[in-house]
Amino acid sequence: MTVFSSQLRDITLFAPDPAYRYPRNPLRILRTDWRADSDIPLGELHPDTRVFPERDAELLPGEGGFLFRASRPGDWMLFHPDQLPVFVFLDDPAAWPQPAAAVRVPLKPGAPGNQAPLLNKAMAELSRKGGGTLTVSPGVFRVGTLFMQSGVTLHLEAGAVLLASDNMEDFPVEPEENVNRNLPPSLIPGATRRLILFQNVENAGIVGRGVISANGSAWRHRLMPDRRLMMNLMRLVNCKNIRIEGVELRDSEFWTVHAILSERLRFDRVKLISEIPPKGWDRFKNPDSQSVWNNADGINPDSSQDVEILNCVFHTGDDCVPVKNTSTWRGELRDVRRIHVRGGLMRCSTTACKIGTETLGGFMEDIVFEDIDIVQASRAFAADMKDGATGRNLAFRNIRVHRCNRPFDFWILSREKHENQTRFSRLENIEIAHVDFAVTGIEGSNAECHIQGRSPEHTLRGLRFREVFLAGKPFNPADHPLVRKNAFIEE
Repeated sequence: MTVFSSQLRDITLFAPDPAYRYPRNPLRILRTDWRADSDIPLGELHPDTRVFPERDAELLPGEGGFLFRASRPGDWMLFHPDQLPVFVFLDDPAAWPQPAAAVRVPLKPGAPGNQAPLLNKAMAELSRKGGGTLTVSPGVFRVGTLFMQSGVTLHLEAGAVLLASDNMEDFPVEPEENVNRNLPPSLIPGATRRLILFQNVENAGIVGRGVISANGSAWRHRLMPDRRLMMNLMRLVNCKNIRIEGVELRDSEFWTVHAILSERLRFDRVKLISEIPPKGWDRFKNPDSQSVWNNADGINPDSSQDVEILNCVFHTGDDCVPVKNTSTWRGELRDVRRIHVRGGLMRCSTTACKIGTETLGGFMEDIVFEDIDIVQASRAFAADMKDGATGRNLAFRNIRVHRCNRPFDFWILSREKHENQTRFSRLENIEIAHVDFAVTGIEGSNAECHIQGRSPEHTLRGLRFREVFLAGKPFNPADHPLVRKNAFIEE
């Protein structure tokens, strides 16, 4: 086997920096084309490091440390609790080819200032001509908000980096008439700035092997404790037929992808990498803080339908995929239907696979999480139903949970700070099948699971466990000491 490094990109993210107010948890990313006859040098690793997913890849001893070998293109995480996490992304060389008719955008690598106006003009012109593909060449390009256009696909070549500007004025604030302020006190409207904005866009996307970085950790360091930038890396509003494939979405300051009131969205082999902060990271703001999250969720399908999230990688400072119904856009609500999360890797500081917490609409149904490797999370699964929507036909299948604190919560709750609440949720028809929780209780406390309805009128019905294992033993929630149940449950 040939050891190669000529095409290998080895990046250390969130490296320690004495200028920051809090310690940082760094990680490594290595990305290249997959080659059947090559091994990737990794250097020294903990001898008990594991590869996730375990199929089709292995670690081998080599000169100067370990080598990584894979029998196919794919994405892997090398993990041990006592070492720096390493991601290895091996691309199919034939994936995301540049169309012959693609237009190359004349951006200037490394130039100061905001290059978004040039890119926005090119996308608008191409859309007016009927659409097509715009290609961004290798290089680092500072940009403000990019306004995506119908019919236009942005193609980022390997080595192309769209890096958020360091000028706040380059990110327009959402017009106030678009923001729903009429929400219970504990429901914030959320982010009001965007790096990438799809609004009323159809038949468009972003593909390739490049990087989009929101520079969120730098913005948090710069603005806190007085305020936040409150910026999504990407937001989709009232969109149809959008595809996001291959690209790395890094370092979001708030939710990475917020997809609201949209349909027919496809996320395929996207890498969502944000900073996972150490416990109590914001004690410079609150001396008693025990926080482990920074609002940097992965993909938030919200009031949307027919969303596919396939073979994606999540390393997030909050939930990985929380399915929501918020009404933050002009107070509009639509039922959530047919959300399918299949394949991929997840590591996060809170919940990996989640329905809620915002659940304001009528129905959230036909939501499936399957064939996922959860490397580490505080909670693996949850349905946190607080605001009145009925969650039904939910499935968590063929999932391997390597490390978590609390395996799951399925419960109907009330909205905090909302004393006059009169509308409550229901939960119906939930399947947990072929799930292995290998290690639980990793935080040393708060490891209890919950299966709870609220009242005789707001019950939890039809929760089924099939071939579920905890620490290698069959798991029966009916009599397990970690499970807290109440009387408002029906078979």
